Amino acid sequence: MRNLVAVQGFTGEAGGTVWWTLRGSVRLAALQDAWHRAGLNPAWLPELPSTEKRLGRAVERVASPSAKSDRVLARPIARSGHWALVAESVQGSDANATVVHSTSLTVRVVKGLIEYSYPWHPLASQVAAEFNAQDGLLDRDDLAIWLVDLLRGRLYGTRLRPRGAPYYLLPAHLGVWRQVCDAVGAADAGDCYTLPTLQGQEATRAVLDALVRDVNDDADDYSAAVTGGKVGPRGLRARVNDCDALLERIAQYEGLLGGALEGIRARVQSVQDAAMVAALQAEAAATAE
Repeated sequence: MRNLVAVQGFTGEAGGTVWWTLRGSVRLAALQDAWHRAGLNPAWLPELPSTEKRLGRAVERVASPSAKSDRVLARPIARSGHWALVAESVQGSDANATVVHSTSLTVRVVKGLIEYSYPWHPLASQVAAEFNAQDGLLDRDDLAIWLVDLLRGRLYGTRLRPRGAPYYLLPAHLGVWRQVCDAVGAADAGDCYTLPTLQGQEATRAVLDALVRDVNDDADDYSAAVTGGKVGPRGLRARVNDCDALLERIAQYEGLLGGALEGIRARVQSVQDAAMVAALQAEAAATAE
């Protein structure tokens, strides 16, 4: 097992610690252009947010929950893509004051289009303006989720902290990460950083502990889905495939961490076996009906 320690100015084979800062929204077209010029796989690019997500953001931006009086609150309705803007006012004064709520407007997505309960209401035009302003844009949250998925799913990065950045990348994937950094910077979306890594016992332990925690967290989620009884055959098959991805992640680290990974490999294989058995039983039950 090799020992690792983080140092600046070294580009050896031990990998690197990576993270980023994002500036705000960016046009997908700008990122696509920078991505193409960097020579990266276009299949790895993010997708624009859904109509439902854009509408939710528009409604949230129109709401004024921080106003001192006559506030407008955004409230999701049970169905996805259905929102209400609720007026809140205080009637009376002092000890006799009461807070009154009334729905000013409801909006929802119907077959990809936005439907307003009162199209003539002033709030409707404000929602429409905020919705249209997002056309072709990825906001900071979209970019952050995409980068995390790219790092963990495509480049086999491991979270060094329980709740996200920074991440550790193996040396084999640092070249692609630097291309991603170039594209993100060229699109003016943010800045990505790489701190190269050298040999050292504490860093090796940090990577091992982080990988074990990361894989076990995912395995716990998949196991809960398998044993919860609420996932159908297709979902169970998806968990089998997810376990394949976890096993591939573990295999990527074998050259660095070796036999220390046997425990988590066995854990993932156990979850995968349970998912496969559950999927076969669910498929048999569905066929018998």
